[in-house]
Amino acid sequence: MNDRSSRIIIFFGTLIATLLVVLIVVLLTSDDPDPVLSAAETSATTVVTSTTSSPPATSGTTTAPGTTAAPATTAAPATSAATPTTAPPQVYLLPEGFGPIVRGVDENDLVASGDLVFDGWDATDPPDGYWCGWGSGAGPQLGLVGTQIFEFGIGVVYVTDPSVVTPEGISLSSSEANIVAAYGPPDEQHAGPYVTSESWNYYQFGAHGYRFIFDGGSMQQMQAGDWEKLHLGEGCL
Repeated sequence: MNDRSSRIIIFFGTLIATLLVVLIVVLLTSDDPDPVLSAAETSATTVVTSTTSSPPATSGTTTAPGTTAAPATTAAPATSAATPTTAPPQVYLLPEGFGPIVRGVDENDLVASGDLVFDGWDATDPPDGYWCGWGSGAGPQLGLVGTQIFEFGIGVVYVTDPSVVTPEGISLSSSEANIVAAYGPPDEQHAGPYVTSESWNYYQFGAHGYRFIFDGGSMQQMQAGDWEKLHLGEGCL
């Protein structure tokens, strides 16, 4: 055996002896039976845990943020509808008269009720044997009508304001054609007893009627009341 071979054998023998010593020291000083493997496993476990862990599962139902309900508004109390004002009923000139001033009513009762002002008698001792006087409307009838009074009370009512109308709409502003259209041809018609240009037109409704006096196409008088008294040429005669 030469020197070179001896040196190689000595080197490997020393190397093996050194490794054995190191292994024995490691085994004696470590509690972990396989410290190298244990450290590797621990490192791997740490990596896996850190990469696979996920946040805690949350409920599948997402709770919407609470909405704040608007405060209930209190409706304003209902107000009662304004009471409509009722217009007074239309008062027409009827064949009997106007409002409470109608044929046969005692003039004293009308004066007491405030519907008439008594203007006086035409004569205190008339030669024809009956009384005849005059009155004027008062209260609601003020300025609208006047009346002719006889011994039995109200006889004829005559219109003094164009606002007074018959149920058919005839007033002091109506024409003869308007009256014919409303009532037909007159039941009676003649010229005035003193003014011959006047036309006196009568319409009878039982014991009452109308008399319309025209002159030159314009109405001069519009009267209603007792059919007989409407024919008096001078009112009282």
